[in-house]
Amino acid sequence: KEGFSVSLTCTYSTSSSYIYLHWYHSYPNRASEYILQRGAKSRSGNVHTAEFAKGKFDSRVDSSTTTLTINNVQLSDAALYYCALQVAQCWRSYPLLYKNFIHSCNSHHLNCVSHFPLFFQPQELTVPSEEGETVTLTCTYSTSTSNIFLHWYRKYPKTAPEFIHYRGAKGYTGTHTADFAKQRFDSKTDSSSTRLTVKNLELRDTALYYCALH
Repeated sequence: KEGFSVSLTCTYSTSSSYIYLHWYHSYPNRASEYILQRGAKSRSGNVHTAEFAKGKFDSRVDSSTTTLTINNVQLSDAALYYCALQVAQCWRSYPLLYKNFIHSCNSHHLNCVSHFPLFFQPQELTVPSEEGETVTLTCTYSTSTSNIFLHWYRKYPKTAPEFIHYRGAKGYTGTHTADFAKQRFDSKTDSSSTRLTVKNLELRDTALYYCALH
């Protein structure tokens, strides 16, 4: 009911001691929105909350769960909520979910610092295509960070975002592609853009696609 508080809980399991637990929400036909993160185990005490969420959203963590509390619930809070576990060894970890902030990592220490991107913009709102064709989606970006990864995700209604592919840019050259995407999805990057190419389009490729800078 409106005005009440509600708590949502996710359980997790990991052998790492350096972790952050994130919460997001998603409204129909929109990219997922970051709410907050809280460190656990060796990262306990590290907390970051989006400006809009301060005073309304909070979380608790322990060795196996993360709980999000929403205070003074309103109708506008009705959305799909989900959680993500991030291992702090950023240069080795694979993304779990879309993040609307950048992680700058020092590979000699297990440290991650969050920064909001200066600019990250999709270039196409919709791309009409037919089965069997090849299509390319483009995002442009601007950042002073020299070691970055550019990620692509897709999202179907009422489901969490699905990782497709990432490719390093500037100081990083690594790449990783989800198993389902290895034959038909690829990307190219340069100093200001990332382009996702989808080959041999299928009806199931109809989804919301978006990019993220890590």
